[in-house]
Amino acid sequence: MFKKILSLLLAIVFVLSIVGCSKNDKEQLSPSGESTIIKNAKSANDFIKKNDLKSIAYAFVYNIHGGINSYKLTETGTLSSKILFIDYLIDTKSVTIKNNNVYYTKTDSESTLKTVHNEYYQNDNTRILVSKDLKNYNVMSMEDYHKTSFTSDQYLISGYVFNDKSIVNSELLSNTKDEISIKYTLDKDAATAYAKQDMKTTGDLTDYPTFTTLEITLHLKDDLTPLYTDLYAVYNASVPVIGTATVVQKIKSTYSNINENLVIPNESFYTEKIGQAPITPAKESEVDLKTQLLNSASNLGFDKGVNIDGKFSIDLMGASFALDINTSTLFDIKRLNDEYLYNLFNFHATLKGNETFNGLIGIIKSFAGDKLGEYGDLIDNFAGIEVSYLGDGSFYLLPFNSSGKYYTVFKVKLVDILDLVISKLNVYKMLNDSQNDIVTFTKSNSVDEKNYSVDVVLNEDTVKSMKKGLEDFFNTTEGGMLKAMLQYADFGSLKIKLDVVDDKISKLTASFSYMKNVIDSTTSETKQEETTLANLVLETKALSYNFADLKKTKEISESYNKIIPLRDKMKALASTVYASNTYLKNVTDALEEYAKLTDDEKVFFNSALVYNLENAKKNVADQLEFYKTYYKYDLDKMNNESIYELLSVYNKLKINSSLLSNEIGQENYTKLIGLGSSVDYSKFDTIVPKIKGDNEKEWGLTSDDVKELKCIIQLTKIDSSIYNNVLLKFMVAGIKLDLNTLETKLNNLTSIG
Repeated sequence: MFKKILSLLLAIVFVLSIVGCSKNDKEQLSPSGESTIIKNAKSANDFIKKNDLKSIAYAFVYNIHGGINSYKLTETGTLSSKILFIDYLIDTKSVTIKNNNVYYTKTDSESTLKTVHNEYYQNDNTRILVSKDLKNYNVMSMEDYHKTSFTSDQYLISGYVFNDKSIVNSELLSNTKDEISIKYTLDKDAATAYAKQDMKTTGDLTDYPTFTTLEITLHLKDDLTPLYTDLYAVYNASVPVIGTATVVQKIKSTYSNINENLVIPNESFYTEKIGQAPITPAKESEVDLKTQLLNSASNLGFDKGVNIDGKFSIDLMGASFALDINTSTLFDIKRLNDEYLYNLFNFHATLKGNETFNGLIGIIKSFAGDKLGEYGDLIDNFAGIEVSYLGDGSFYLLPFNSSGKYYTVFKVKLVDILDLVISKLNVYKMLNDSQNDIVTFTKSNSVDEKNYSVDVVLNEDTVKSMKKGLEDFFNTTEGGMLKAMLQYADFGSLKIKLDVVDDKISKLTASFSYMKNVIDSTTSETKQEETTLANLVLETKALSYNFADLKKTKEISESYNKIIPLRDKMKALASTVYASNTYLKNVTDALEEYAKLTDDEKVFFNSALVYNLENAKKNVADQLEFYKTYYKYDLDKMNNESIYELLSVYNKLKINSSLLSNEIGQENYTKLIGLGSSVDYSKFDTIVPKIKGDNEKEWGLTSDDVKELKCIIQLTKIDSSIYNNVLLKFMVAGIKLDLNTLETKLNNLTSIG
């Protein structure tokens, strides 16, 4: 029994269908063909001998509806499809109990989106009891019910017609003492009238499904007692918004407890319910409110393009954080190809925050720290973001700064977004316990059929699920901090309102509130008051579409893709600096390539990255220059002249200590920076007593003496410990000359000499 099962495949569709859909075709299909039946047949082999396999099917049809007084039918199977790129599977199970002319059926269908339970009960051919949720039970006249679906007492097998026109081929698969198996290939039109009608009306399809494959294999005994059937069907379902979805159906139906005394569970309850007055279905000309809304959305002309502007605001601790929204959307169902949604629509949105909102973004980043990963760049210098879908299967996110410059591009696959919504977040699974619609639509402020408002109200089970979701979030570390900041006590309300003008949706307003813990100023007791946290207003504007925005997005994306290899190369070079000629060349080449970029392309580079790489280039160049001197000497065998040469180069080039210690080792690096303590003062000490008076010509200095003094004086300029030692020695010797004067006098002696 696949009643209502197909509607599961469409559960996600309503969320998207407000964007645009085909109007439902109200035409009802009138099944004309009926199954052929053969009563009182005795042996299947009698027909097999005559090569008359069709008659076996006709006898089978009669037996399960009229020839057998009672049985239990258990049906299990799957329906699989691909919806919006997501492979989707529904597990189905139903149990039907036939007890003479009384039929009871209970169906269960489970998927990642939703679980559905239905019940049906009929004890005559005039009315049927139907429950979609095991809570609410409605009685329908059989005449009304047959306009939309078939019932268990009709001469059908799994809803399909068996007659000379519908059976295209029959094949005897096996014939043993205990079991005969015959596969029937059925005509995609002649066999499916009842099934198509059921699928379209209960599955909310825009048109009747079209079958490509339909095979039913009957398994029975020679006396025509049914054992089980195997159904394999492939059909295309016309789904609102999505277009055509291919569905594969596999069902096994097993018969048991044949002609036994069966008891329908809780039958007195169903007997009482079915005694109620039948409901009167809405006339075909009466369009329900949800359909009206879908039509009013479709009337906007999304195939030509629609602009929607609005504002999203959050009121948090007395501050208003606002985000302006401007979107252009084109959604053309005619552009759908056989397999993909990729080119079905185009979309562009600009989201621009006020100063307070952008400040909040900065706080979020500082709080999240490294958890944001590469997406931290998304909110650097954030002033707003543009979101575009170019029809290629990916959304593009382009954040821009206060100068209107785009500084990065994020590409997110549509399939990943849908997988997040459907599989990871399990949006519909959280409503597993609810068989009702997620929301209720109520018309208000009605002027006429084309001008009115609609209030969208969350149903009780939906509110419970949202409360549970919020509670789970607030139990996390981050959620707990937000809960304390908001002084959150309980869920308040989510109010949504749609305004329709001239049969077109013109405005959507939404607000979310919560119950806040506050201290009563008079009693000092904690109480709760409802506080609005967020508001959203969207309005449809001029019905036009700005393809220039998409063109700009494409150009920016192409520019970004062009610079990615260079930026990645520069990031790698900046992350690990090596003092080598190869590294220096790579850095130099990268910076030269960067210099050739346009200003718009340079925006995609973090200024700190460029600065760090320029510093790395200088540091490595200096490092390599220093090594030319360093490797001339042995640090354990240094004289004053070599100490001066090495330290002067070291100080002049401002060598990066980390790079240097990595290159020469920590032990040698310690020796290098401590070379000042290795200066030999023995010769200097013999020269100092010669310096008497102001006339340097009378000091009697040799050329070696002058050279030694000059070397020590130069060392005092690069090492403070040497400077202090020299001053101390001069003081002890009674020399009053300062080092600058002494250096001048030594230069005079050199020039005279």
